[in-house]
Amino acid sequence: MAYALIFLATSFALATQNLLPLRPIPMRTSILSGQMWLDELLAGHPERFNEQFGMSKHAFQLLSRELQFYSGLTNRRQVTADEQLATFLYFARTGSSTRILEERFQRSPSTIGR
Repeated sequence: MAYALIFLATSFALATQNLLPLRPIPMRTSILSGQMWLDELLAGHPERFNEQFGMSKHAFQLLSRELQFYSGLTNRRQVTADEQLATFLYFARTGSSTRILEERFQRSPSTIGR
């Protein structure tokens, strides 16, 4: 009986040890961050930008300036005002879940939630 109990305890310890990593594993690690993707779109074909955000590059830039000037949209620690606007517009255009937004813009859930 004691051997069976020791065997079960050891088996349980080994099984749970493999389930819990010792160190956190970074999740959002794409080389193309949200700002880099936005910069690529701004420098690229106008129709591609329109497909992603539902407006022209010119309209995006005007809207960004207006929101920064009149509504207090500002750069945050690591997220520019333009990227914040792009995240919102991408959500409005696609109806994507927060997980998809996290992956597309390479941001944490708390950053996307703001």
